[in-house]
Amino acid sequence: MKQSKQGACSSNTQTAKANCLVHNRRDESTEKVPEYVNKNRSHLNRTIFEDDMIRGRKSIVPLVHAAEKLYTEKTGQKCQKSFAPFREACLHLKEGITDEQLMDFKAKVEQVTKWKVIGIWLHEDEGHAKSKNIEGEEGFAVNHHAHVLFSCQDLNTGKAIRADRSKLSRMQDLLAEATGMERGNKASETGRRHRSAMEQRIFSQEQRVKELEEKAAMRWQGISEADTMLKQIQRQNEEEEEERKRIKARQEEDLKAYNTKKAAKEALISASEGVKGLFGQSSKDKQIKALKTQINALNKEIFTLKSEQIGQLGSATQKIDKAYEEGFSKAYEEVYKLQAQLKKTKEQAADAPKYRADIEKFQSIPIIARCINAIRSYVRHINGHFDAEDKRLLSFVMQGDEDAAEKLKDAAHYGCGIIGQYQYGTKWNQVERELRNIANGVREEEQQQRSRGLRR
Repeated sequence: MKQSKQGACSSNTQTAKANCLVHNRRDESTEKVPEYVNKNRSHLNRTIFEDDMIRGRKSIVPLVHAAEKLYTEKTGQKCQKSFAPFREACLHLKEGITDEQLMDFKAKVEQVTKWKVIGIWLHEDEGHAKSKNIEGEEGFAVNHHAHVLFSCQDLNTGKAIRADRSKLSRMQDLLAEATGMERGNKASETGRRHRSAMEQRIFSQEQRVKELEEKAAMRWQGISEADTMLKQIQRQNEEEEEERKRIKARQEEDLKAYNTKKAAKEALISASEGVKGLFGQSSKDKQIKALKTQINALNKEIFTLKSEQIGQLGSATQKIDKAYEEGFSKAYEEVYKLQAQLKKTKEQAADAPKYRADIEKFQSIPIIARCINAIRSYVRHINGHFDAEDKRLLSFVMQGDEDAAEKLKDAAHYGCGIIGQYQYGTKWNQVERELRNIANGVREEEQQQRSRGLRR
């Protein structure tokens, strides 16, 4: 199997979500901005193109209803569960992509797929914070990408225009041609399945923690080697200190012998002076005086050399002590820094298990568990539907909040296994639309009740 190419362009096409316009336009008034968004870069986002079909709209739900109605009118049949009139592609790009390049891609992809592009948005504010221990620098790693929204319905037949794998693969070829980027390897060559946005963020965080732990282990190994080297230096210092003490002891013995010899010479001179006082200075006395002068000069030279030797030894010992203290301090300072960085990264990595724990806690609530069972039954059966009791239960839980439909769908989607998540991929989108219809029905009923109350 081939590996995925780093820095290559790619595209991933899925059924469009109901709130895709809010996310793509990055409307903070109606959308809670995710943590992975760098708000300091949001001003760099660009709307490349918007068709009149979606301009001014906040949701594609009314457009989906209109497409379903057209399907029924044209075919005389009830809309199928897998009907997907709108699809969205996420394009992985490099920095510096221009509007002209994306509009060139729009023209080419419409010709190949027969889909109509109704919106293109470029995002420059998503990514993750860099780590000095992983990327080698601090800052923000930007995930340059664009969202492309397609209208996939044939207005003459009312049916959705299908695109097989070959057309979707051709779409990536067109993207590489339009942007001048290298094309990524095909999924059939890498064996890699597509991940959802949340799964990809959790996977990336886990990979970053694993990489940091490996680098921390290498640092610890280096510190251990440095500690071993410091101990060797310490033993060498101790041996040199013992040698210095032995040299000092020998010097003290030599100095003691020198003082003894000097005292004996002074006694001899004193006796000689006494004899000279009695008999006068002889030729031998003159020789003794000359030898005495030579001896004093030699002794002075010896003393000077020994003093210099002691000074040099002391200076060398001070340098060794200083180098040992500095090396030890720097090594353990690095240890403390790595410990703090590893602790911080592990705390960040704890977000992924917490996310799973929050979902499982939410699923354990009895009334939520009943909703989840009803949703999964809808997805797993070919003619799945919500009966009256299911609708009353779901209406009570969502309380007219349309956004609660996606949360209930995500709670049912999580933990139902790979088959449940991917084999019924289109039915998860269908059940979300049905949940939103139920929520909208509760809201309309409340408005009608308030209107009747005002009339009374």
